[in-house]
Amino acid sequence: MWIPYKGPDFPTLRNYPELPPRVEYQLTDRGHSMLKPLAGFTAWIRDTWQDIEASRKAFDEAAEKKTTSSR
Repeated sequence: MWIPYKGPDFPTLRNYPELPPRVEYQLTDRGHSMLKPLAGFTAWIRDTWQDIEASRKAFDEAAEKKTTSSR
């Protein structure tokens, strides 16, 4: 028995009336339509995470120097 998920209609939920309880999720057509854009976003993260981390580190170090020098 398929029951639509009570939220954004990306996954559907199949509930099995057994013990222990079991459910299965499946992407809807709308959920599948997200896969290509999501793959592009994750590829961007993979390609830029080192630059992002370096920027965060530089920002944190500059903030620490500013805090230290104002004491």
